[in-house]
Amino acid sequence: MDLIARFAKLEKCEVLINFMYEEINRFLSKQDQVKHFDGLFGCGEWRDVTGLKEARERANRLHDLYMSQLRDYAGFRFVRPANEGRT
Repeated sequence: MDLIARFAKLEKCEVLINFMYEEINRFLSKQDQVKHFDGLFGCGEWRDVTGLKEARERANRLHDLYMSQLRDYAGFRFVRPANEGRT
């Protein structure tokens, strides 16, 4: 998230991010990946999602967390999902 935040500080910059939930979900509970997920999300709130049983709920929560971190942590003014009608 720190690297992405550097892009947000540029006067003119667009960033396209492919948020691959399936890959993130696969390693979410692996202890050796904690520092990587802390860096990816810029916070530790992703840990709250690891106990959720429903895959779609995990996906939605991780997606929403990442989007909010792009706004709040990285400082992007405009963040838009590719699929606004996801379930």
